[in-house]
Amino acid sequence: MIDSTQVLETLEEQIEPSHTALIVVDMQNDFVDQKGWVAAQAMPGYLDSAGVSEAVSRSARLLKGARAASLLRVFVRMLVYVVETIRTRDIFS
Repeated sequence: MIDSTQVLETLEEQIEPSHTALIVVDMQNDFVDQKGWVAAQAMPGYLDSAGVSEAVSRSARLLKGARAASLLRVFVRMLVYVVETIRTRDIFS
């Protein structure tokens, strides 16, 4: 304990489900699906060699385990609103 704050030192203490959450960030079709926005941008190798499909598989297994442990699950997604008169391509060029 430091200044009346409990310090979780061991891995077992740190991952105790009563005070742990699994946070999943931007696991959206736009980023991880063959028909998503990123794939439509034809970024060479992004969905093939970057390990995206493996990350999706591992995330699914991790979520299954988190549900089984009654762990708090938080899903965060980034949303971008683009004015219709501006093409997305123009923003990122």
